[in-house]
Amino acid sequence: MIRKHGVAGVSSVLAILIVFNALFLNKLVKMGIVAAGEGIFKAKVEIGKVDIQLLKGKILLENMAVGDKNHEFKNLWEAQNIELKFMIEPLFKRKFIIDNISVVNMAMGTDRKDSGFLPPKKIQKIEKQQEDKSSAVDKMKDNVDTKAKTDIQKMPVSKSNDIGDKLKNIDYKSYISKDNLGAYKAIKDSEQNIKAKKEKTYDDMKNINIEAKAKTIESELQSAKDVKVGGIKDIPAAQAKLQELGKVKTDIDSLKKDVDTEKSDVQDFSDYSKSVTSDIEKAKEADVQGVMGKFNINILNASNIEKSLIGPIWYDRVTKILDLLTVVNKYIPKSQKKGPKQKVIEQKRMDGRDIVFISSAYPTFWIKKILLTTEKADSSQYMVKGEIDDVTTEQAVIGKPLTFNIYAEKSGSVMSMKGEINHIDEINDNITMSMSKIPASTMGLDKIDYGNVKMKSANVDTTAEIKNTEKTITINGNIFLSSMQFDKQDASDIVSQVLKGIDKMKIGFHLVQKDTGSSLSFDSDIADRIKGSLNKIYGKKVAEAKDKISKEIDGKIKDESNGLLKQIADDKGDLSKQLGADNDKVGGLQGEAGKAEASIQKQIAGAQGQGAAKSLQNIFKK
Repeated sequence: MIRKHGVAGVSSVLAILIVFNALFLNKLVKMGIVAAGEGIFKAKVEIGKVDIQLLKGKILLENMAVGDKNHEFKNLWEAQNIELKFMIEPLFKRKFIIDNISVVNMAMGTDRKDSGFLPPKKIQKIEKQQEDKSSAVDKMKDNVDTKAKTDIQKMPVSKSNDIGDKLKNIDYKSYISKDNLGAYKAIKDSEQNIKAKKEKTYDDMKNINIEAKAKTIESELQSAKDVKVGGIKDIPAAQAKLQELGKVKTDIDSLKKDVDTEKSDVQDFSDYSKSVTSDIEKAKEADVQGVMGKFNINILNASNIEKSLIGPIWYDRVTKILDLLTVVNKYIPKSQKKGPKQKVIEQKRMDGRDIVFISSAYPTFWIKKILLTTEKADSSQYMVKGEIDDVTTEQAVIGKPLTFNIYAEKSGSVMSMKGEINHIDEINDNITMSMSKIPASTMGLDKIDYGNVKMKSANVDTTAEIKNTEKTITINGNIFLSSMQFDKQDASDIVSQVLKGIDKMKIGFHLVQKDTGSSLSFDSDIADRIKGSLNKIYGKKVAEAKDKISKEIDGKIKDESNGLLKQIADDKGDLSKQLGADNDKVGGLQGEAGKAEASIQKQIAGAQGQGAAKSLQNIFKK
């Protein structure tokens, strides 16, 4: 029997849900998505329409656009249609599980009619809520910004003049004093820095304590090597010793990882020592420039032009990578052990922290799959395709890392990014990014104020590999510019003349951030071309004058320079010797462990064979 008041009650509840959905829920969800997006991207987020079909487990978004925080009238991306299919049952447990998200016609770098920037007060509020400057990413950001302050500057300016006449009959020696040379100071500073770096590296190697660990393993190995299997009765004890040997081999593998850490530290020292000699050479070039400046002749420094030219370019790429790592580390915390069997995830919030115990089947939030597809051909936009799997703030619950493989293409220009974000037990992220045939205007390079010169156009190709672990962030990449053209603001400006004949260049960036410090280096193949152009413009007299000054400076700092080179060579030798000894020690242990294992197994097999033979003899006797 169907009760009328029961039907009426259900109908009333459904009616209330429908009205609530129509009047409030769509607006609330829209506000929530906008607020969350603006917190992540720090730019305006706009959605044309939100349609929540609660009973069908579906949310539809139309015309969503996210501004670019670095370019006021550009969108980071926009999408025509987004469909979310979510599970209804987990909602009752306050868990939002999305089976899949279908994103149709997503485009990157689209134009905006109005500003995509958030008001300054809102940005300040977001940054205050998210403020945490203790992470390795934040430390690297600070180091990059410090480096950028010296590298990002306007081009130096110099006019063509009759330089040759002014360089005649100058007594260069009277202008050069060793104590006033930047190269001399750089050498003395480098001696102290190299010494400190060597001692730090050596101390780190000593703290690993390979020798002490090896002695413990050697005594355990000796016990295994002493095993004798005289008969079947000795087999159980020998098998137990084999199990112990397995643990010993695990300890040796751990020791091998310690040696790999030492190897990395020694390589860091070697890389640092190379950068020291490069810095001294740059200081010497600055000394030459300084001496030339005393003649009241404006001779441009090739290194200054190079830094001014490449600084904004590498900074754009590196900051975008660091922005990505900031989002990854903030929203995907790693799990932590809480007692012998439990794990937790600690998540930072505005007013404190949430502790999530990993025990339930579902995380609080999980997007199983995002599929990006294109249904229209639009050669004027970077149309995005690809797939993103397992987006969650609680990876330890699902036991899966976030993986992605996406790319965008426009008229032969391609951007791609793929990788894995793994914070299940410890942080281990690997990301590869690349761009091919990207116009300079897409990266905003045509807007850079170089002073008397502007980059009119260029094609940009970039590659970058990012590894983010518990203790180390490593970023290695290259930027290639081709078909470079510059607008000349002043034809008499020497920089304009220098850059006129340069149509391509390569920039390398190499960044490492560890608990013990950071290493940042940026290089380019353009300096030699600039030097060649400057020599042609300044003429033979300038080249001769600079060569004389350079040789005079070399003579002044010869002893100190040779001493530093010897110090570097000796320190490298000491560290390599220690590394070699530790490596040989571990290699020897691996060999001994293998021999001991083979010996025990052979003896066990022999005893088993003898036992079987005796059993057969006893059978035939009967």
